[in-house]
Amino acid sequence: MGEKGKEALTAQELDTLPKLLWANYRENPSLVAMRKKDLGIWNPLTWEDCYNSVKNFALGLHLLGFGPGERLSIVGDNDPQWYFAELAAQALGGAAVGLYIDVIPSEVQYIVDHSDSTFAVAKDQEQCDKLLEVLEKLPKLKKIIYWDPKGMRSYGSIPQIISFEEVVDLGRKHEREHPGRFEEMLAVGKGRDTAVLCYTSGTTGLPKGALISHDFLIKGARKFALVKPWQPTDEYLSFVPLAWIAEQLFMVGWLLWKTKVNYPESTETIQENIREIGPHFLLLGPRQWQGLVSMVQMKMNDAGLLRRWVYKLSMGIGYRVSHYRFEKRQTPPVFWRLLHKLADYSCLLHIRDQLGLRRA
Repeated sequence: MGEKGKEALTAQELDTLPKLLWANYRENPSLVAMRKKDLGIWNPLTWEDCYNSVKNFALGLHLLGFGPGERLSIVGDNDPQWYFAELAAQALGGAAVGLYIDVIPSEVQYIVDHSDSTFAVAKDQEQCDKLLEVLEKLPKLKKIIYWDPKGMRSYGSIPQIISFEEVVDLGRKHEREHPGRFEEMLAVGKGRDTAVLCYTSGTTGLPKGALISHDFLIKGARKFALVKPWQPTDEYLSFVPLAWIAEQLFMVGWLLWKTKVNYPESTETIQENIREIGPHFLLLGPRQWQGLVSMVQMKMNDAGLLRRWVYKLSMGIGYRVSHYRFEKRQTPPVFWRLLHKLADYSCLLHIRDQLGLRRA
């Protein structure tokens, strides 16, 4: 890191997401920040790893022509590269545009065009094909960057296609030749700058985009922490789409309180990965929570008479205590608190343990 870059950034308030990343790297470079499961192994990434990945990818983007005020569309499963690409765009004065993985080509065309995206980052062949199908209708789109090379070998002849690692290599070379350049660009960002564009699902019409600033995200995460304080020792599993504003807020919590974010191996292994990690908090959509409820109820229907009776009684106690805490916003009476401890010990704790939610 060049001395000029250090001085420029130190003089600024930490009012953007990339600046928060820089501060965490400076304070605890060797501390584990993320894990990604691959081939059955949880691979750790330190704050230094994260910062260097963002820095090199950002410098590579800069060399390819991405500049302040531009938009970077991202589509793919939750992975470190997804968020690295977002932070890189923001560090250059741009903004990220998240797309849901189940979008069809016409929706990709609409969002990329409507957001004026000049670059797109896609996970794999499936998502790249969607972009390529509508590429002729996207004259502003300069490059499509992919991070999963599986099935992409035959795409090398397409000039608009480039791999994530190739962009990182460009940036790494530029950093050697111009040390401190990234930090100088990073220091220019302001909290009022647009950080992300979040689009609605479009179920009732064309998707609508909301411009969301760094200030909004940081303040929103801090307000959430008033309800559920974050700790550096907390574990979080990220799999709700990053195109959703709620997941964006949780990732800001990662930057503010240096929690550990874990990315599942695949969508098929999410429940298994939740049990392995035992996250301290978990963000799910209504359908996903309903899925967990249905799974528990199906298993209890096959249980013996005594177990079903204990389950039914414990759930009734749990509902009553929750009614006091969340609807009445009161501390439950001593009688119900004692019953809840008994229900928790005999039944509820074991259910949470089976779901991987013992620490939640």
